[in-house]
Amino acid sequence: MMERIHKQLKFWRKEIRPVLVKSTGSKAFSVGGDQKYGYLRPLEISKWVSLLASLVATYPAPYVALMDGMMMGAGCGTSVHGQFRVATERTVLAMPEVFIGHFPDVCASYFLPRLPGKLCHLLGLTGHRFEGYQVMDAGLATHYCHSTSLPDLQRILVNCAGTSSLDFEAVLEEHTQFKGSCSGHMMSLNLEDVNACFSAAAVEDIRLDLERADDSWAREARARMAASLPTSLKLAK
Repeated sequence: MMERIHKQLKFWRKEIRPVLVKSTGSKAFSVGGDQKYGYLRPLEISKWVSLLASLVATYPAPYVALMDGMMMGAGCGTSVHGQFRVATERTVLAMPEVFIGHFPDVCASYFLPRLPGKLCHLLGLTGHRFEGYQVMDAGLATHYCHSTSLPDLQRILVNCAGTSSLDFEAVLEEHTQFKGSCSGHMMSLNLEDVNACFSAAAVEDIRLDLERADDSWAREARARMAASLPTSLKLAK
């Protein structure tokens, strides 16, 4: 799958053709359907995922991802690296690789450290889920709209008269509900608390800091880390 998508994008890249990426279903954008293939051929899938993420990040024409539904694994690689990312109230983004003996890949080492504060460690070490507007608030999406507005937005984008990034940005700015990031809306979490609990250099010390926090979100984070594979946690950190 990754190889086919990469080949298609390379073809469109030559023509500098704008790209709109969306799911054909209503429940998931992408939830790691490549895992079985990845276990059979780990080096090959890692190569194609990295090449695809790089191509998305450097795509010369407007690249829009309608991030509607569940997003995990490769779904993040084909969207978060893109120029424009539209989240909806149904968007659920997570990096749960530590639960399956893996670590956050899809070139996550690029976008995770660029999240506010220590949210990168919350996401990568606990598989914490960002939902709806939280995805945009964390900086993983650039725009937000209700899922019922997506068909109209898609139609307008497909029929966009211009082909430059400014043309597409103007459409998104006009037809989405929120623009930019506003950390004040960040879930029910306090970013200062997240920073305090995930600033330690060692996984063991992070666990101790979460125990000291003794808050509901900290207890959940500690339980998630306890359910993860120790080696995966070390690699993710």
